[in-house]
Amino acid sequence: MNKPIFYEKEDQHYINLFNGLPYDLDKKPTEEIQRKIDFIWMHIKNIWCSKNEKQYNFVRKWIINVMIFKRNFTALYLRSKPGTGKSLIAKFFCRILKKFARIVKKPGEVLDRFNHGLEGKMLVLFEDMPVNSIGEWNKYSDTMLELITGEELTVEKKHVNSYDTKNLVNIIIDTNNDAIKITSEDRRYACLDVSGDMIGNEDYFIELGSYLEDKEVEEAFYIDCANHKEEVKNFNPHGEIRKLETEMKIELKAKYLPHYVEYIKEAYVAKGKEIKDTFPNFYKNYVEWLKRTHNKKPEGNKELLNMLRKDGIELEQHNSRTYFTTKIDRIIEIFTKRGWITEADDVGDVKSDKPATTCGFDDECEGEMDERTEIIIKSRDNEINDLKKQLEEFKEQIDDKNSKLMIKTR
Repeated sequence: MNKPIFYEKEDQHYINLFNGLPYDLDKKPTEEIQRKIDFIWMHIKNIWCSKNEKQYNFVRKWIINVMIFKRNFTALYLRSKPGTGKSLIAKFFCRILKKFARIVKKPGEVLDRFNHGLEGKMLVLFEDMPVNSIGEWNKYSDTMLELITGEELTVEKKHVNSYDTKNLVNIIIDTNNDAIKITSEDRRYACLDVSGDMIGNEDYFIELGSYLEDKEVEEAFYIDCANHKEEVKNFNPHGEIRKLETEMKIELKAKYLPHYVEYIKEAYVAKGKEIKDTFPNFYKNYVEWLKRTHNKKPEGNKELLNMLRKDGIELEQHNSRTYFTTKIDRIIEIFTKRGWITEADDVGDVKSDKPATTCGFDDECEGEMDERTEIIIKSRDNEINDLKKQLEEFKEQIDDKNSKLMIKTR
């Protein structure tokens, strides 16, 4: 889109048919029009971003990028109660971009097999995107991520062979309900803290609506973004989104915790108990809890063991039994860094002398736990003694070699 009319790429000649949007970039806005533009930016800051400067700086640059036909490789996610005015602004952007934008009300329109509605679009607004189940989300999750980050788009139409084209898409998701599943590693969604301060303020929305319907304001807003392109010269959305940890994102991460994290939080963290148990017994209690609370089948025990270790929770084998060695305060630290524990969570005082038990959440098996702890200590003592013996033997060997060397030199 930013290429000249005639250009060459990889020994192939091309004709650029994109003639831009019908706006005069040299046109200066009147004071009244500029006031309306400033009002729109103010709404984005105060409502979309709840007056948070960090969120607003990210969103402003993200929007400017879209208007000057650059990709962000990230998506804006706006979830709030109805009546905040979030969709009014998003639709305004679509009107500005005309044929280069699309509003989607049903994900299947573009995320199922026939996706030609995405071709050539700079902005796609998923409006009030409904996701009725985890299964439905899983169906679209990978497609959505590929759409956000992929360089190319494979276009499929009915009765036509598929073909690859450049992926231009930027995505805004506007919803009143949960529409996406966020993992702790997510680096694709900017989940904004949308404010409800103006809900029910009819005078405010009548004024805002009149500005958004004004054709002169549409043109002026586009020109305003184009004139501020220097702001986004060094903008790296994918890098900056790592620092954008909003309340909404923390909430979404907490909603979609791995089940084993939920279990550890409930059974150990909230009660301040160490995990002084064999892994088989831990797994048995976890399976029972998962069936009782979620009516679901668990991962295999080897898979869970690998997940625990991957997340930094260490286990060691002693006398053919696998025990947890990571203290509960370290687990709390790990979970907090991953966003799995927030200020809203109940974190109990760590009571190392009251371990979690093999019989559920009471203390009936405390004696059994003490016995196992003693086994571990004795095992480690034996290991230390063995190492000491090996060290003594090694010293004797060195002394013997030194003595023989001295005799030879004489």
